[in-house]
Amino acid sequence: MSGSEPSGGIDLEAENATNASGKVERIRDIVFGSQMREYNQRFDALERDITRMRQDLSQFNEQLTDRLRQISTQLQEAEERQLSRLQDSGRKLDERIDELNQQQTDKMHNLNDRLTQSLEEQNKRLGERIHTVNLSAENRLDQIQNQLRQIGEELRAELRENTAQLTDSKMERTTLGELLIEMGTSLREESYGGMLDDLIDNLANEAG
Repeated sequence: MSGSEPSGGIDLEAENATNASGKVERIRDIVFGSQMREYNQRFDALERDITRMRQDLSQFNEQLTDRLRQISTQLQEAEERQLSRLQDSGRKLDERIDELNQQQTDKMHNLNDRLTQSLEEQNKRLGERIHTVNLSAENRLDQIQNQLRQIGEELRAELRENTAQLTDSKMERTTLGELLIEMGTSLREESYGGMLDDLIDNLANEAG
């Protein structure tokens, strides 16, 4: 009997301790139970709110990222369109400049061709006129030379005849000189020029 008493005493003490702990928990539950439940509910609500806010924030971040991606894509597309328009405008401007340069070049060539043609025509007409004038002058000169030769022959014949008459009548040399001077003056008044003067001087020398 005495050997089993210590074991029974320990069990009793343990049971008493458990009962005491249960009583403390019941007292604590009676005193703080409602507050603890309220606090737990609040903590649970806060955790739910935090979880929801995290989810909302994550969703907002995803939406923001998608929106930023869309905006970046739109900006890139707008930049590419603007660059394409600028390139098209640049090409059109270059084409217009090339067209204007070609037009100016064509106009210059046409003007140069017309000027060259006009100069050639004027040179041709001038050459023809010069040729015509030269032919006319040559013909006129031939006529004058023929007239001069004829006049010279007539004067020689007349001088020979007069010389023969003067020789026959034994006219003095002074009278002969006066007659020749009178003939020369008459010829000058008819405007035959210096060639006739030389011809008269030669005839006078021959008569002398």
